[in-house]
Amino acid sequence: MEENLLLMNVISGFAGAFFAFLFIRLAFFCEKRHERKMINHKAFVRLEQFLQVNLGIISSNKFVIDDHLKTFRRMQKEGRILVNFNRFNFFSISDILLDLLNIDLINDIFYYNNDLRKSNNSLKPINDFFDISRNDLMNNNGIKSYLDNIPFIREQLDVQNIFLVDLDDVTINLLAKVRFLLRDKAPWSSSKYSAQKKKNFKAERERILEEIKRFEKKDKERIGKILNS
Repeated sequence: MEENLLLMNVISGFAGAFFAFLFIRLAFFCEKRHERKMINHKAFVRLEQFLQVNLGIISSNKFVIDDHLKTFRRMQKEGRILVNFNRFNFFSISDILLDLLNIDLINDIFYYNNDLRKSNNSLKPINDFFDISRNDLMNNNGIKSYLDNIPFIREQLDVQNIFLVDLDDVTINLLAKVRFLLRDKAPWSSSKYSAQKKKNFKAERERILEEIKRFEKKDKERIGKILNS
């Protein structure tokens, strides 16, 4: 009887220690999981801001392309040398991949970063050309070199405009995914995009396009008022 009682005490003590250990481990796991969710949520918020900023840069760079091409057309029409002071803005690269949990979104952002790097690498030499040309022309130098390179630069501007249109579309698609996943009940899920999620992405994309149209309309009206005041 005493042996059984001793055995029960040993088992009870072991069970108590074991369940206490499990409770501590479970509490630690839950805390870390909650912490990881918060990191992931903040990453989504930062990613949404990052993509919105890029839409602004894309719009700005498309304007710069159009303005330079207008300058070249004026030069051809008026038969005189003109200098355009507009420069391209470069894209920053997202550094939050490690904070995300959704595998498909991580892959999307990885390839998106590569596209941004390609754009930066292509825009830099065009900026350099215009910077050097402006300095030379202001000192009455390099006129022949400037004129000789205009056909090549025009070609490069046309190529970059096509690339920026595609990048604009990719950015809007990514923004739609991020916005929907941010509202999703489990945005930290590492599963792949489901068929239903893809449908939701398309609906979110349409909402973003409507937002852009409203913003562009208001911006155009504001600029019109400034110019006519």
